[in-house]
Amino acid sequence: MKVILEAPLHDKDCVLGNILAAHYLSSCDPSKVNLYVKSASSKLERSTPYEKAVFETVTYLISEDKDDDLAFEMHIELLKRFPKDLVYLKRAQVLSFQMAKPVPFLNLVQQVLPENQDESYIHGMLAFPLLELGRMEEAAAASRKGYGINKEDALAHHCVYLNALGLFLRLDVRDVLDGFKDRLELLAARLTDQVLSYGRNMKVILEAPLHDKDCVLGNILAAHYLSSCDPSKVNLYVKSASSKLERSTPYEKAVFETVTYLISEDKDDDLAFEMHIELLKRFPKDLVYLKRAQVLSFQMAKPVPFLNLVQQVLPENQDESYIHGMLAFPLLELGRMEEAAAASRKGYGINKEDALAHHCFCHVLQHKCHFKEAVEFMEELAEY
Repeated sequence: MKVILEAPLHDKDCVLGNILAAHYLSSCDPSKVNLYVKSASSKLERSTPYEKAVFETVTYLISEDKDDDLAFEMHIELLKRFPKDLVYLKRAQVLSFQMAKPVPFLNLVQQVLPENQDESYIHGMLAFPLLELGRMEEAAAASRKGYGINKEDALAHHCVYLNALGLFLRLDVRDVLDGFKDRLELLAARLTDQVLSYGRNMKVILEAPLHDKDCVLGNILAAHYLSSCDPSKVNLYVKSASSKLERSTPYEKAVFETVTYLISEDKDDDLAFEMHIELLKRFPKDLVYLKRAQVLSFQMAKPVPFLNLVQQVLPENQDESYIHGMLAFPLLELGRMEEAAAASRKGYGINKEDALAHHCFCHVLQHKCHFKEAVEFMEELAEY
């Protein structure tokens, strides 16, 4: 992105070149920002309406006392006048992500979409707020259209991956289960690892009822898995679990109640999240249920409640794999970059396979425009 610094070298009087150079430097060399802002300002009277609009938007965006909501509104106004400027649509996306407000950005993308149907990158930007809002089928369609136009549309690829991830994370099991038979504990451990490491063999849970047809936990988790891939079989497993509920452990009862509501047709996401909070108050070392709560909060675009939940169970799990990657994610969504970086480092320091810790740390490097370091970091971890 530092290519923009070449613009003022070719035309020192260009308002656009100078103000965009100032914007770039605001995140990596703030001491030079005022020089470029002054150069842009000195030629503003003779500039085009577009240059004036960009100057006004960028100077506010890089001001020390900016209000994110007002900055976003300024991007809306700019795009009303210049709807084909996808660079400012991208900047509006970053603002909306930092504010955890996907709905206004979705409205903005839809506002400019008619002018940009066949443009590169627009459909990836459309997919992202749809993904945040849990509208998975629409997000998938927009993503496919995006990389169909441009195979290098990284955001379209990103949204397809997370869409699939959301489907994979619709089941779980504890790593320590009171009363769970030895032959099922191995399955529990395998499934826990699959969920927390974003594995691709979550159907392992279907083996549990084969080993113990009366196990409440095995049956209800099998029902949870099947709810996303073979719904016709769900009721069979729910009935099997329910028939043995009276003799089950308190943990199995809590899981049964939470999962049956989660897979019900009329579920409310906020209530489902509250049920996960209550379960984790009683069983704070159950990181797979924390993972499912993370997916719910991401789909609802509510990072603050999930951050509170991670912090609630963190004292019980300081040295556990994956907990710090899950801590980093809401910090990243809230723009608390240094804290997100620290949590990510701790996460992959404990477990090199903590993909969420890798993911969050890369976002921090991207935010700081440290693209070379981000590539090197991911190359070092490619074997994981």
